[in-house]
Amino acid sequence: VPPHGSLDVTVTFNARNDIFGGDYAATLRVINNDPLHPNVAVAANLHVTGAPDIAVTPASLAFDPLFIGASTSKTFVVSNDGTDVLDVSSIASSNSDYSVDVVTFSLAAKTNRTVTVTFAPTTPGPIPALFTIASNDPDEPSMTVGLQGAGVVPPVIAVAPLSLGADLFSGDELTQTLTIDNSAGGSALIWQAWGQPTVGWFRVLPASGNVPAGASVTINGNFDAGNLYGGIYNAGILVTSNDPVTPQVVIPVQMRVTGAPNVSVTPLHFDYGPVFI
Repeated sequence: VPPHGSLDVTVTFNARNDIFGGDYAATLRVINNDPLHPNVAVAANLHVTGAPDIAVTPASLAFDPLFIGASTSKTFVVSNDGTDVLDVSSIASSNSDYSVDVVTFSLAAKTNRTVTVTFAPTTPGPIPALFTIASNDPDEPSMTVGLQGAGVVPPVIAVAPLSLGADLFSGDELTQTLTIDNSAGGSALIWQAWGQPTVGWFRVLPASGNVPAGASVTINGNFDAGNLYGGIYNAGILVTSNDPVTPQVVIPVQMRVTGAPNVSVTPLHFDYGPVFI
């Protein structure tokens, strides 16, 4: 700098590289050959206003076809890649068959949160929808998550009769029938049946099967009094199925056994030989 002259020096403030919001102070030092002021300090102050930056992954969720009345869940992640607090003010669904476990929350800078989505179809067929996420992100105040699923009319189980009973003598057997009905269902009914508890005097045949929508099937319940003593015997039939509303049906089973005496005489004859009168 010549005598009696001056020189402008450009000072650059840089708030890039994910600098968080706040006040930053520094000191610029001008080192020179002035014998009285060889080191001149110049204060530098920077005020940064941080900005949240929302990110959502994945951008869409696809659910497998699901029975009406059932539900399933998946997740997406909301992240704040910015430098200030992200405030999510709402997560709104365009279809009530999709719901989330949280609709408002805040995220500090460089953090994230998992949001659980529950799909519970109420109608048959494809069910497209969108979640709209509103936040204070200055350049993306609204983001969407695509949703796709489908509702399927479920099987509807009905079992008749509602109980089975038999009166037998010891040693007798009896077979009764049980109807598993899916006439009100819209999908195949997959079922299994067995004694509960498992007992030797009663069994179900067949023990499993598939009933098409609108149809029914008859199975056998076999009572066997065998060598049982007289008395009352209780058990049940547990029928499980893929009906989402009624996955289990219990049918009480009772057998009344009348004991029967069984007389035997030995020996069957006597030989006394000749006897004096």
